[in-house]
Formats: sequence, C-alpha cells, structure tokens
Amino acid sequence: MPSLEDLELDLSAPVEIPHQFEIELNSTVVVNHKLIVDAIDRDEDAELEKLSFEDDEWARSIGSQIQNSYDDFRRAANNQAAVALVTRVQHWIARFAKRVPVAPKSKSKGSLLVSDLGHLNVFLGEGPVPVSFFAELVNVRDSVIHGDSKAEWDFEGKRRYVAAEYASVYLETEISNEQLSVAIAKAIEQVTWYDIKLQTAGRF
Repeated sequence: MPSLEDLELDLSAPVEIPHQFEIELNSTVVVNHKLIVDAIDRDEDAELEKLSFEDDEWARSIGSQIQNSYDDFRRAANNQAAVALVTRVQHWIARFAKRVPVAPKSKSKGSLLVSDLGHLNVFLGEGPVPVSFFAELVNVRDSVIHGDSKAEWDFEGKRRYVAAEYASVYLETEISNEQLSVAIAKAIEQVTWYDIKLQTAGRF
C-alpha cells in the first residue's frame, strides 16, 4: 500500500466546488430524471422479454406497441424534467432580480422569468445565454402545464407555440435528452454568471 509521500498530493491545486444552483439541480432534476428513465427502461425490457420467445407477426406488432408506449413515458419524463428545470431557474433569477434596482413596471403579461432576465441584463450586462433561449424553455413549460403538452395551444385568449425544435412530427411538445442536457448546462452557466456579477458589484 503506498504511503502518503508516494501519493504526491498537490495540495496547492484549486478544488472546484459546484455552485449551489448546480447542486440543487442535481438533486431536484438530474438524479430524479435519471431514476425515472432507468425505471422506464427496465420495465420496457421486462415487457419485451416476455415476447422474446415468440417469432411471429403478432409478437412483433405487440412489441412495437410496447416500445411506442414506453417512448411516450420517456417523452413525458423529459418534459416534466424541463418543467422542474424552468421552475428552479425562475426561483433563482427572481431572487437575483431583487438584488438590483427596481425595474420600471411593465404592462406586459409575459413570463416573469423573461422579464427578470431582461432586468438583470440591464444592470449587469448581457448574460452568456440569450434570454430568447430561456423564453423558449418557458414555452415548453407552459405547454406541459397549460396545453396538455401540445406544440400549439390557446391560453387566456392567446395562441401559444413551442419552438420547432421542441415539437414532434405529431405536433406534441418533445424535449430530447440532448436538449435537456444542454438546457441544464446553460441554466447553470447563466445563474452562476449572474451570481458572480452580483457579488462583484457588492449586491449580496
């Protein structure tokens, strides 16, 4: 067994500690989503395994139906994870917005998240991620919550849409695993950037 001297630990090397927002997302979104998707995958495999000894058109048809059903479950899991992500981002951004001068009151009935992001950008500079990116995620969230996960829906007398990249060929809202990962990474980048800017400005 090597001694401590043999390990040659570099105690001068900085240890990068994740931002609190990243830790929070990991526990409330990332891990939860993974557990759900893993359970869906296991259940699907178990159902398909029951057909593995059948070699006819009936078994293939039933197998295809099973896979389609579990694809729907995965789609729902991804959409719900996007809702949770936007909720946590909005919570943090709202806290940050209270630490800068009060914004002029707007008559717009748009998203609070988008409004607060614009407000922060006025006083701290443009964040690394465009506000439009989060505006599209807000539409995804609202589609799931208010529009039965449809790519187009009516809400309070207004026609709403999700961006084309979040719409399936069946005109349903669908955020992929890759898109969800990108959204999480960009959310962490944006929230961390604002926090550093606020601390630098002495607005704790």
